[in-house]
Amino acid sequence: NRSRLDSYKDAINPAANYEYFKKWFITKELTSLQQGKILPEVAVVKKAVKQCVSDCEDIYFNIETNALVMKMKDGRIIRWNNLSDGQQNILAMVADMAQRCINLNPFMGENALETNGIVLIDEIDVHLHPSWQQSIAQNLKNAFPNVQFIATTHSPLVLHSLELGDRIISLEDMQAYYFDNKFGRDIEDTLLQIMDTKTENREVNKYLSMVYEGEGKSQDALHLREKIAAKVGEDYKELAKADALLFLQEKNKK
Repeated sequence: NRSRLDSYKDAINPAANYEYFKKWFITKELTSLQQGKILPEVAVVKKAVKQCVSDCEDIYFNIETNALVMKMKDGRIIRWNNLSDGQQNILAMVADMAQRCINLNPFMGENALETNGIVLIDEIDVHLHPSWQQSIAQNLKNAFPNVQFIATTHSPLVLHSLELGDRIISLEDMQAYYFDNKFGRDIEDTLLQIMDTKTENREVNKYLSMVYEGEGKSQDALHLREKIAAKVGEDYKELAKADALLFLQEKNKK
């Protein structure tokens, strides 16, 4: 029998990953089929994932295709291995948290997602499409309402999505600087005030905002990039940063 203390095993080790989750979930799904009932841990994981993907209706293991799939409310069936690396890792993390919640408080059933706790997430925006960057913070809070999340990010979209009451702390030279969360600020304002981009480079900030918002391939963005490159050169570090993000966005679409 598992101990409730097992919920803290590897708690500070970033062990959550898609392959581990896939093996765990398939085993539990087959056990549920064998026993003729959905195991509580499976129910909790499904509930958590559905709350983090607004249009998800169900997740299950398709025995015929030997694949873990996500059923969407519009009828689409998406194989998990077709999701981006960032999406897979985020959902694996959500599943890992849900497992720990139900193991800590098995008597709570599906309400185990209301377990209290603190979760640390490093680089929450890594490999995530802009639309996911804009929703990940709120989705996690919805799925785990009593968990305090402490996350690092370099994405203005993540900061832009925060609500009143969320704290923003900038770390620089071993010092912590607190910012007022001006709910409703635009992306450029976030870049200027929180992420310390230079105020004189407004064209650069506008271009970066368009890239972060997923509009980096629009005609307006391409024209602005050409204008910036003519002034500062193609090797300008902010353009290189934008190119890297555009490449990542294109990869996540495949």
